[in-house]
Amino acid sequence: MPEAPPSSGTELETCRRRAEAALAALFEATVARSPERIALRHEGQSISYDSLNRRANRLAHRLIAQGAGPEQIIGIVRHTVQLLPV
Repeated sequence: MPEAPPSSGTELETCRRRAEAALAALFEATVARSPERIALRHEGQSISYDSLNRRANRLAHRLIAQGAGPEQIIGIVRHTVQLLPV
């Protein structure tokens, strides 16, 4: 029989955090296993899992240095998306 869905806000938050941790772990495992594998393709450009991971970590560290932290909503605006350096 399937498990009943969470009923309280605390249970929902616990489930959300577990899902986020699982997704992050899956991504990190993919980076470790296949760093050069293509993670994203857009308009003829591509980026590897390793490069995407490094960029995401740089952004995370920059946001933390500017005061971002857990449970904070932040907005990021990029007028152009550039996968590869020009």
